[in-house]
Amino acid sequence: MRSHGVTDTHFHHCRLLALLAVASVLVFNGPRVFQAQEPASQETQVQDDTFDPVQAYNDMKIGDFYFKKGRYDAAIARYRDAARHRPGFAVPYLSIAKAYEKKHEPKGAIEAYEKYLEILPKGSDAPYAKKQIEKLKQEKGS
Repeated sequence: MRSHGVTDTHFHHCRLLALLAVASVLVFNGPRVFQAQEPASQETQVQDDTFDPVQAYNDMKIGDFYFKKGRYDAAIARYRDAARHRPGFAVPYLSIAKAYEKKHEPKGAIEAYEKYLEILPKGSDAPYAKKQIEKLKQEKGS
């Protein structure tokens, strides 16, 4: 018996599982495991912009987390990622606008509200977005 109550049989089972895990990585990934990673090419970077609604959803949730914590720049970045992963998705722009409002940056807020309206002119939040644009323009002008 080994220290801390670990038996020889348990120890050998753990070792066997570790070896199987390594073997499966080698079998499925082959020599790529040992090759040096090269920087992402432009082709790879373009793939980051592909349609990925799951990633867009995750980006929105993380953006909401940052927003609630008062980290508005981080929230805006994640909302922009969501919009990039799901083109035509208007909700991120509404969230971007609200974050810019919290930062007291009316220009960014207005642009984001306008983008929301461009994508979804008759959306349920369209009246709110229009009202906020007018309010921000009036505040900016005064």
